[in-house]
Order: sequence, then C-alpha cells, then structure tokens
Amino acid sequence: MVTWAPLWSYAAVVPLPKKTPAELVRQRFRDVARDVRDRVRARVFGPRSAFREGDLVPVSFQGKKSGEVVFGTTILAAARELKVDLDHFCGGHCSCGTCRVFVVSGAEHLSPVQMNEEITLGAEAAKRGHRLACQAKAQGPVEVQIPDYFLAR
Repeated sequence: MVTWAPLWSYAAVVPLPKKTPAELVRQRFRDVARDVRDRVRARVFGPRSAFREGDLVPVSFQGKKSGEVVFGTTILAAARELKVDLDHFCGGHCSCGTCRVFVVSGAEHLSPVQMNEEITLGAEAAKRGHRLACQAKAQGPVEVQIPDYFLAR
C-alpha cells in the first residue's frame, strides 16, 4: 500500500538550492536595472495608455467641436482636422506660443512636456496645465480649451 504525503512536507525535507553571493548580486543588479529602465520609459514616453498606435482617440475642444483622431496626432492637427480655428503663426514649430491651449481633462493622455515647449510656454504656465497644441500629442481621451485671446478671428 502506497501512502501519499502532502507536497508541502517535502519542502522541509528537501533543501532549496542556495544562491551564491555572486548570484544574489547579479539578481539585485537585474532588478534595479529593470526598475530604472521602466522609470525612464515612463518619463520619456509617459504612462502606458489603453490606446495604441493606429487607434482613434477622442479629442474635444470645449465649447467648440469634438471628434476622433488617430493616436499620436497633435492637438493642432486635430483642430485643423475638426475645423476648429486655432492660431499658429510659426506653422507648428514651437517658437511662437500662439497655439496655447488649456488642458481641461486628460492631461495624462498627452505626450510629456519637452524642454522646448516648457521654454516657449514658461514654467509656470506649463505647471498650470497649459500646453502648445503643436507639441502635445493625443494618446487617449483629451478635452482642451482654447483661451479667448488666442482664438482665430
């Protein structure tokens, strides 16, 4: 007659292989490197979105129009596509600041603020939620407001 012992009882009998100090150091190094890589990716590319390349994402211009644009489209291109008047004297090259918009909701679904955009906007305006429509790329649902003083007439 064969009797079966529970599996957990073998853990006490069979010792687990111990890692050498060098293996522990390598494992710790891999874990730290993976963590740094993930933080750098999040900083450069922003948080992961449910939307992917080629998906349609909703963009809304408060009080104007709303519609869907392709993932990664700038807010300025979305405004042109949806026929929303938005000045942009420099042609979308991040040098004039006339395409400034205020992000009402969905700031986490926009591409990260780059240094040249922060310089053009000013650090305080960037912190308050202003973005340049020529630089901010929609990567998820976004609602923006065009300040009255920047509306095309």
